[in-house]
Amino acid sequence: MYYLFLDTETSSLSPSSGEIIEIAGCITEFDQEKLCFKVIESFQSLVQPNLEIEEKIQNLTGISNADLSLASPRNKVKKDWANWLDGWIEKNSPIQGIIGHSIGFDQGFLKAQGWFLPDTKFIDTLDWAKLILPEFYAINLEYIQEKIGFDVTSLGLQSNILDKIKVHRAMYDTYLCIHVANFLIQEFINLPISSDFAKHFQDQYFKIKFNFYPKGELSSVASKNDGSEELNYKRLLIANVSANGQKLKASIDDLLSCLSLDNLKKLEASCLSDMGYVLNFLLNQIYIIGIKKLSNHSFKFKIHSFGDSSYHLNYIVLQSILQISEPESTGIWENPEKIINYNKQLIHSYFEFGKVSDLASILAENVTDSDYIKIIKQFIASHDFLMFHLQNLFQNYEYTYFPDSSDLAVLNIKKQIQQINSNITELKTHVLNIQNLIIKGIYDNFIKLISEANLDYTRIYKLHNQNGSITFLKKDKNFNIVNFVQNIIKTNNINQIKTELDEQSWESFVSSLELNLILDDISVEFHERWAIDFQPQSHLESILNSAYQSSLETEKPCLILAGQNSSIKDCQKIVSQYFKYNQYLILGESGSLTKISSKILSGFKGIVIGKVSNLNYLINLHNLKVSGVYIINDPYLYIEEGFVTKELRSSILPSLKSVYLQSISNQIGSVLKAKTHFVRSYTM
Repeated sequence: MYYLFLDTETSSLSPSSGEIIEIAGCITEFDQEKLCFKVIESFQSLVQPNLEIEEKIQNLTGISNADLSLASPRNKVKKDWANWLDGWIEKNSPIQGIIGHSIGFDQGFLKAQGWFLPDTKFIDTLDWAKLILPEFYAINLEYIQEKIGFDVTSLGLQSNILDKIKVHRAMYDTYLCIHVANFLIQEFINLPISSDFAKHFQDQYFKIKFNFYPKGELSSVASKNDGSEELNYKRLLIANVSANGQKLKASIDDLLSCLSLDNLKKLEASCLSDMGYVLNFLLNQIYIIGIKKLSNHSFKFKIHSFGDSSYHLNYIVLQSILQISEPESTGIWENPEKIINYNKQLIHSYFEFGKVSDLASILAENVTDSDYIKIIKQFIASHDFLMFHLQNLFQNYEYTYFPDSSDLAVLNIKKQIQQINSNITELKTHVLNIQNLIIKGIYDNFIKLISEANLDYTRIYKLHNQNGSITFLKKDKNFNIVNFVQNIIKTNNINQIKTELDEQSWESFVSSLELNLILDDISVEFHERWAIDFQPQSHLESILNSAYQSSLETEKPCLILAGQNSSIKDCQKIVSQYFKYNQYLILGESGSLTKISSKILSGFKGIVIGKVSNLNYLINLHNLKVSGVYIINDPYLYIEEGFVTKELRSSILPSLKSVYLQSISNQIGSVLKAKTHFVRSYTM
């Protein structure tokens, strides 16, 4: 069987605004005995674009405008590419599949710009890596190469081909993808899996037919099990309390540590059933992690997900399999000072449409009751229609609407909320005899979320659009911080507090919000105090130079976290002008947060520019060491009306702001062992 591996280099991320500037392809044969791909023929060519490419693209690809000026025009390369593939197919055999790492990107460019491709299936090794390599922090080709190694000469290529290969160009990445594909297949066949699961995985994800006998059944890992999952399971029934009074749920890692052999067998049965692409993918991820976790309880992993919704779904799946009820609290209140920056959330009730819509979509794929499916589909349609009609409000930067208005957009919003309310009422009374534990868990969570919604269109709502989700906010006019804290303490029997504040900052926090009498008798575990460097204003170029010098002196990266997107763009202007491309990483230009993190963990030294909202993610990176952290354009604090009285508001705001910054500084200091520099504003 023959397969085409390919890769492209492009002048932008979108086919509508960019061009292919290099293309490479390898025809390979899959060896059924050794279970690996072998290179048969290859093709590589630069492509002359219509416009010169930007400097950042030259830096990222290693392709200069001078190189491209000598390249063949696009139409000639397209013809040569088509002739090469056509000639092979005519003389030899059809191509069984087109393979690449994140192949959808290359596919989008090639199809949009009229390049010839064989009529066959597309296979993405990125999906293979997401499922098979949970122990890898990132799964881009560059990171995988650093973990597994790669010597291009190992592919047995002729010297005239090797001479043309340049690192991380299209041809190199094509060969690297072949190497990674071979590695992933070997990793898979060494898993202790059943023949049924092996066949299922081949059909769904490899999409390549090959015969092998699994090297061990699932039961083979049971002998290594020390019974830890039973102890972990008992621990899950206990939970601490977060700043906003919610019981802290166990982490995905905690849940996976509880999976027993019987749990995994049930999970395997679910993997083999058809529950739709997204849910099946998540089930397979959890199953493979569970296998590795069962044989090694200290196994560290990352779920390479589809976003926030997949984390929520994974949680529901694991809860359903383990049959875990709502945990009891231990009487420990964690980081109450976070109510300072949670204050807006505390006095509003939230309903996350995006999360509910995801659950509804999966339920629609997995239930057989036609009436029930009809209601869910109406719900999804109303949700999508509502999203469409809210766009006018978002585009005009209007974040409130008044239901009594006769404006057409407002009337449409009102109509869709009425429809959703009607669907919710029907769903609550619609009883289903659901046998599948996972689907039942999703159904129960769906009902719970919409039951908490209380969507009353007669009120005024504030609307926020984040990551494709709509959140409805409903204000509690009677909110009182003292009553709120008293209720948390009474409801959860709080007898101990853990805080990221030092004793001095804690006293300031408690007295500012007049919580002394309530909290004085409760034991508090304080944090070490880290000094704060606060700069009311500074020159941005000076900040970047200081950060870079700090990185050079310590041989560690320095983080620059911006409070606003405009600040990231300002940083981008300066680093592109005064720094070499290998001296900085910047969110967006240098890749996603995951890709940037993988480069940091691989030894990058320089400045790393991201968002303040990335802080918790970065702090939780394993073994991250930095020279310092600069937080720019964010040391402000918004206190919602109602959180404190107007009389107190102006007098306590400086104190609360100081506590807020000290909390961040202590957190960064304790984990990263680095100083935090706060810069309120800057000049260019």
